[in-house]
Amino acid sequence: RCGKRRRRTSEEGRKHITMSSSPEIGLDPPNWEHLEELGHRMVTDMFKHLRERRDDAVWREQPKESVEFFRQALPQSAQPSEQVYRDYLQHVLPYSMGNTHPRFWGWVIGTNTPMGVLADMLAAVANPNCGGGSHSAIQVEKQVIDWCADVVGYERAACSGLLVGGCSSATWHCLAIARNQAGRTRGIGEHGLAQCSTSARLIFYTSVEQHMSIERAVQLLGLGVNNLRKISVDEQYAMRVDELRAAIEQDLASGFRPACVIATLGTVNSGAVDPLPEIVSLCREFGIWLHVDGAFGALLCLAPERRHLCEGLSHADSISFDLHKWLHVGYGTAVALTRHPQAHLETFHKGASYLENEHKGLSGGFWWPGMYGLQLSRGFSALRAWMTIKHYGTERLGALIDQNCEQAAYLARLVERTPKLELIAPVPMNIVCFRFVDPSLSLSLDEWNAFNRELLLDVQLSGVAVLSGVTLQGMTGLRAAICNHRTRRSDLDLTVTTILALAERRLTEPSPEQRRAKL
Repeated sequence: RCGKRRRRTSEEGRKHITMSSSPEIGLDPPNWEHLEELGHRMVTDMFKHLRERRDDAVWREQPKESVEFFRQALPQSAQPSEQVYRDYLQHVLPYSMGNTHPRFWGWVIGTNTPMGVLADMLAAVANPNCGGGSHSAIQVEKQVIDWCADVVGYERAACSGLLVGGCSSATWHCLAIARNQAGRTRGIGEHGLAQCSTSARLIFYTSVEQHMSIERAVQLLGLGVNNLRKISVDEQYAMRVDELRAAIEQDLASGFRPACVIATLGTVNSGAVDPLPEIVSLCREFGIWLHVDGAFGALLCLAPERRHLCEGLSHADSISFDLHKWLHVGYGTAVALTRHPQAHLETFHKGASYLENEHKGLSGGFWWPGMYGLQLSRGFSALRAWMTIKHYGTERLGALIDQNCEQAAYLARLVERTPKLELIAPVPMNIVCFRFVDPSLSLSLDEWNAFNRELLLDVQLSGVAVLSGVTLQGMTGLRAAICNHRTRRSDLDLTVTTILALAERRLTEPSPEQRRAKL
């Protein structure tokens, strides 16, 4: 009546807690043997799928009923594990991207290995958070980073690194370090870019052949794309150092702060290599941070016949590259490396009482990766790289890189001696850009560009091969980027034959407009 409530005693609270009659639940199977049997079947099926991959289409379009399958409502009730697996076999596996096939050469996308498949299963069993702590997964990741440092010629003790999901992310991390170092005296870390006045704004430089992730990173870092200078390229599509120098000198004369040059070791369009030794000298002369985007090209360091293309790489201030391209590690595994470990830590480390690095226990540990990047919750992607490198070794992996480059040279020769096919770019490593053109036909450049765009889609829809498109110097063509350990020269022969047949069919068949005119 007075509004007072009697406080419940601790004994009454305990009685209240124990009154629930609901059984406690979990997610482990009621019958481990049954699920183990299904797991064995999955491994057998997947290895059979990889073993026989060559005999199937590279890619196939999803039928309408399969697309509609993925519009189902959120499952409320449990479904049997066998049914879940059947759904995967029916609706997921047959319509995958296709990059495990020997004739997949689209974009710059690697394949996988049987050992990598098993590694992902083992990583899922342990399921650690690799943000930090004293446990074996941290040791695995650190060793993979040390191995990556060895590949590019960095000294382990004098560098720092982090595994991330892809080279776009790795580049962003490296450019964040470069930005903070350039703006350190202005307190960018504390006060933001507002402390950099208009007359002292930070300027970054790259080539017109840069990967789009660089422009995106500059934008997300708050630098503004207007402060990214895009330097023209020579006939080999490599950055022109004379124009780079001129741009730097002009910015200095305007009172700006040249902060970072982003060179490319293997451009995404044609595989061109910027002249790293000259760019290294120029950056040292002006005291500018040099980052190298080596998404796939950095691994040429492992290729005996082509490692000379990496000259100067070890002098870069930071490097980013993928392990899921030319190391054939599963997606997404990439690395960001820098020769400035303290700058790396200062850019990302932020203390918190719930993340104290103690001197012992699970809270101990010699290295906390979460303090060197954006993510604190980090999966065990390092295991797939660790097991792949240990199992195959860098000698074999490097020989495969040379093999892919030799296959690209073989494809280039096929194009050059095939009437109606022509190269539209040099072939310095593993990327071949070419187009179909019939000189006997009076078609304009725009018409041939439209024709080649449609021809590319015809090839993809045929299921014989997957290539991607490219436009260089106004010419649109087909682009084969070979970073596939399953590719053989016979695959390239078949693809060229298929392209010619599809092109001739497209030339002889009436267009949709012509068909409509006949109605």
